[in-house]
Amino acid sequence: MRPDASIADHERITCQTPSPGKQPTRIPRWKYEAVRAALLRVTPPAPDSVPFSDLPALVARELDEGVAPQLGSVTWHVVTVKLHLEVLGEIERLPGVRPQRLRRRGRPEAQQSRRVTRGKRAAQEALKGETS
Repeated sequence: MRPDASIADHERITCQTPSPGKQPTRIPRWKYEAVRAALLRVTPPAPDSVPFSDLPALVARELDEGVAPQLGSVTWHVVTVKLHLEVLGEIERLPGVRPQRLRRRGRPEAQQSRRVTRGKRAAQEALKGETS
């Protein structure tokens, strides 16, 4: 559900696109999180997939009752968040398949552990700076 508008509409997420040369899009965090959660629920893990053309209707059914009317264009938000999730490696297009089909990707354990280690290291360095 949409949090308090005074806070939620000011905090934004920058959504990248996998297309070189395209500018990123900034959307309110509450919209991003609502669409991302719904998109990941309706996108199956490999080896299954879902047609891209089905995503807006599937996502709209997954959104909480109060969110969809405040979201604006569900299709536009689905495309924006889908592209960002492709950049993040959370979902992928099936290569060489037309029309476009998508599936969730699993992240390799090594990739996850590198991120955790980097995050721990950054947190430790921040704490050292505060105590100095």
